[in-house]
Amino acid sequence: CAADEACTFHYLSEGYLRLLGADREGGELVYGNSFYQTVYPDDRERVRCQMIEQLGQGDVVEIEYRLNRHDGRILWVLDRGRLVRAPEGDAFYCVVMDITATKNAMEELRLSEEGLFFQGNASVQFMESVFRGVSPLKKKMCIGTHTMP
Repeated sequence: CAADEACTFHYLSEGYLRLLGADREGGELVYGNSFYQTVYPDDRERVRCQMIEQLGQGDVVEIEYRLNRHDGRILWVLDRGRLVRAPEGDAFYCVVMDITATKNAMEELRLSEEGLFFQGNASVQFMESVFRGVSPLKKKMCIGTHTMP
């Protein structure tokens, strides 16, 4: 896509069109031939800022963001691109990979760990309430002494 305000598409590959769930004509019509229109609305400003920041350090960008599919589904993608400077106009050449499964797995792991933390915290609170008012010696006799191997 062009290195202009909208990141106007010069060319949409078949693979990118498959990610979008659109054909060539539909992709151009639905997304107004603009890269930013393919980006999930809540991510657009962050993506713009990250592009500007990364381009301030060189000609390579690598950004994760959500992509709006033609059918309304949302995909997480990793976009790796390079700005190519040319007399006829600068352009981005990018490789976009679907990372939705990885993002979903990471979120499931985070929720699982969060659940374990809350379960452990609830267990501690329960035990504290059970032994409230019990002397340290009686607690030791009830719980026992355990050492980790």
